[in-house]
Amino acid sequence: MRYFNTALVLSITLTTGASMMAQRAEARNQQSLAHQYTITELAPIRADDIKTYAYAINSGNEVVGATQDSSFNGGSALLWDAQGTAQYILDEPDSCSFPFASALNDNGQVTGGVALSCQPYSTSPYLWDRKLGVKFFKQLPGANAAPPSAINASLRVVGQAWGDFNLPNPHAYLWTPQGQSLDLGTLPGGRTSNAVGINDRGHTVGTSDDSLGVMHNVLWTTQGAIQDLGTNFGSSHASCTTHAVNNRGQIAGICSDTSPQAAAFVWSASAGLRDLSLPAGDAGATAVAINNLGQAIGKAWDSSFNVTAVLWDSDGSVQRVNDVLPPNSGWTEITFTGLNVSGQIVGYGTYGGATRAFVMVPVK
Repeated sequence: MRYFNTALVLSITLTTGASMMAQRAEARNQQSLAHQYTITELAPIRADDIKTYAYAINSGNEVVGATQDSSFNGGSALLWDAQGTAQYILDEPDSCSFPFASALNDNGQVTGGVALSCQPYSTSPYLWDRKLGVKFFKQLPGANAAPPSAINASLRVVGQAWGDFNLPNPHAYLWTPQGQSLDLGTLPGGRTSNAVGINDRGHTVGTSDDSLGVMHNVLWTTQGAIQDLGTNFGSSHASCTTHAVNNRGQIAGICSDTSPQAAAFVWSASAGLRDLSLPAGDAGATAVAINNLGQAIGKAWDSSFNVTAVLWDSDGSVQRVNDVLPPNSGWTEITFTGLNVSGQIVGYGTYGGATRAFVMVPVK
């Protein structure tokens, strides 16, 4: 596996004229998020599914997620179509199995897993397609848990796997349409890695520790080479952690300093790292997803760790969720999990006294 150390290059890139030109180019591509949204519950199929969660949305406004039944003994993985009608991907309402759908691509192909809460404890990853149904992955040798994080248009799935003595430390993996599960490895001397996102160019992003146990941000190329993006992308922050990537190669996540201080960020190879704005009065924030326009979602918190969901425009400006929803919407404790290129946002929150999945649609 090839290895490139680009940390020094990145720190230089942040201050070059080329970087400034790239930032201006990105500014020209910016489009604004709406200032107001509607919010609609994504209903489950069974009446006794008292908890529903939405995790991702594609460009066709299809949404995936999961449910939990009233006895907390089982659940289902669901796909909601653009009209909000749900269908089962996997339904296993027993005392041990908890299916979930965590990501989907623009072709409507879904990845997720089945978590077993009974022995042998495990998480089995799968791919779902409308024509072929469910296909469970072949996992890395020694792995008994491999929850997937993301899927791209070429049906490549990434995540993190761990297991018994043959795989005691979690490793990032790539599953290919040919049925291969590939160990993406670590930085030289490292023990653990995690793949959190893959874009349609085949670039995978995540983290890996080094020989000293220090966590770095990394990028795996389509050829499997691992590139070291540094502990903080060359910024002045103490450390940064990658959470997502878009098709433009922009990476979003969190840069941490002294708790509770933290900054959500967007980074690209051409423009470097940019802190996203904090809502007034808040001390920290993190970005969990970014769309192909450079718009991001996440959460922010104050010095007492009171949390609110937030959304950022491509220029880095920020809005709290309560500022964009209709007054008295009835929704509280909102968590954002995914957004698409149309600016539609999915997640879950409390509505009518229960945990419910939702989709937020911008009002044009």
